[in-house]
Amino acid sequence: MRKKGNRFREQLKSSFESTQLFLAVCLVVLFIVKGSIDLFTTGHYFFLNYLWFTFSGCTLYFIGDVILMGNYNHFKQKNRHNKGL
Repeated sequence: MRKKGNRFREQLKSSFESTQLFLAVCLVVLFIVKGSIDLFTTGHYFFLNYLWFTFSGCTLYFIGDVILMGNYNHFKQKNRHNKGL
């Protein structure tokens, strides 16, 4: 049972690290690139909108990553047990 807990902890750690990378990319793209384009074209910098998009995008990315990797590990482990029969 301990192995399962360690695998889950490692999976969460990996998901958290990939979410941090996604957050860094979102911050650069939204706040610097899109922000400068919006400031140049409309004259407004929509800080709260960029903040909301970053927060919601990273939250959805983290949840999706945990769910997809959990299912992938489950099916991989299930197929490993079935091949031994």
